[in-house]
Amino acid sequence: MLIERDVYKKMLAWKKKREYKALHGLPPRALSLEGPRQAGKTFLAKKFASENYSDCVYINLTDSKALAKYIEICETDPPLWGKQLFEKIFTAFNPNFIDASSTLVVIDEIQESYYVYNMIRSMLDSCAFHLLISGSYLGMIAGERNFFTPIGNLDKLAVMPVTFQEYLKAIGEHERYMGLDLFGKSQKSDYNAIHKAYEVYIRVGGFPEVLSNYLEDVFSETFDDGITSGLDGFGFSEIAEMHLSIHDNVIEECKKYIQNSADFEVFKEQCKRVPKTLLDEKRGMSLDFRTVYKSGKKEMDYNDVNSVLLNLKNCGLLNYCNWAEGCDLRKLSSLPMRLYYNDIGMASSLLMEENPDQAAGVIAENFVYLSLNGIDKRNTTIMHNYPAFGTFEVDNPVIFEDGSATEKSDEFKDPALHEYVDEPSIGKKLIGEIDFLHRSKTTGKTAAVEVKKGGKSSKSAKYLLEKGIVDYVLYVRDGENVKGGISSDGKIITIPIYLIDRFDFDKDYQKQAASKPAT
Repeated sequence: MLIERDVYKKMLAWKKKREYKALHGLPPRALSLEGPRQAGKTFLAKKFASENYSDCVYINLTDSKALAKYIEICETDPPLWGKQLFEKIFTAFNPNFIDASSTLVVIDEIQESYYVYNMIRSMLDSCAFHLLISGSYLGMIAGERNFFTPIGNLDKLAVMPVTFQEYLKAIGEHERYMGLDLFGKSQKSDYNAIHKAYEVYIRVGGFPEVLSNYLEDVFSETFDDGITSGLDGFGFSEIAEMHLSIHDNVIEECKKYIQNSADFEVFKEQCKRVPKTLLDEKRGMSLDFRTVYKSGKKEMDYNDVNSVLLNLKNCGLLNYCNWAEGCDLRKLSSLPMRLYYNDIGMASSLLMEENPDQAAGVIAENFVYLSLNGIDKRNTTIMHNYPAFGTFEVDNPVIFEDGSATEKSDEFKDPALHEYVDEPSIGKKLIGEIDFLHRSKTTGKTAAVEVKKGGKSSKSAKYLLEKGIVDYVLYVRDGENVKGGISSDGKIITIPIYLIDRFDFDKDYQKQAASKPAT
């Protein structure tokens, strides 16, 4: 099944920009598609070539024969340079090759050869064809001694797994989704339909091959309201196996980019530990990187942790979540203390395998993270390049409910304010945590974003609101009957979790506070 990708429109815009530059004598750039393995880069590159160019040369450098052929031509005697060299290379791969703007040269998985990668600038300087490169592990070669990054010669586009909105378009539900009122004023059947779609999506995820196979072969039951769902009567074991296979393959493929065998073993260990770490962190935060990223393979210092974090991010499976100490976005940790998966389906499969009883809350949190990490959301932030969670401390807490919070008790120990720390010099502290913080550069307001199941409230969020640390609380609720709402003062807003993409942090909803209070 063909799944329409939003990034394809950006590829078309790049082509127009490339043509404009050529017309006005401006230096050309290559298009670089970057993103996780199996996110659809190769498919998009070939589709782009076939629909927009008269001719195409496609070379995949994971094919050892193709790479050897490329290098052999480069080493002919006498050696060729510039336009003559590239005409000989690409004619060998496509006899119809013409060096013209109507030709697209695609070099896939270019990180496999520094020899080829370092020719990018020369290709652009001497030839007229358009150049597209792609790679699943381009981040892992950044800074490598043999790779000379062609600064100023690349336009980069991220190709990530299929988003929830792209999925809704594929199943014909996007128009219904966009028509939903955030605060519960649409028809119940419409909310239920999108909630069913959300429940499928968080299990299947957005890897195109996984999703397409599911939609074509399994996703066959049609409900009366028109939405298609495969939840009823279907086990997700096949989907989970596909996710685990992708996960394990990525880890093994990273071995060629992590030269030190001991460092690779630590990387591999950390990849396997991420699900447990995410689940454990929901029960008790540790703000010591040595605890969060401890290893049985070696003693970890700051540089070791930083190196592992870069590899975890650059392999494409995971992405950073910052930590704001004191819920202050100006005070971000030098190391990201939490990682989330780039694909919600993979997150579900790995977390469910680790502990199905605790997985639901973290899966919902990962879904919200992916929305907040989208380019549109990140462009509205002032303080941080990635989503951030926040923590704060309360000394000798007497601030909640009946005042008995000054003493540690099971009755008060709420999951949202979950860790007591005894420090003799200052007495008893209570550590609170907020799932995410978001500040708009349009309104200047900071939101505490809390991901909740059902109708539970957050004492942490209420405390931050009362103290003026945040301007409002956004409850993102996961549940079948959640419709959303807004308090009369506009300081407490509730939306269903599947509508987080629709929430505009640059819009002042407080001025449009609904009469119906948040539920």
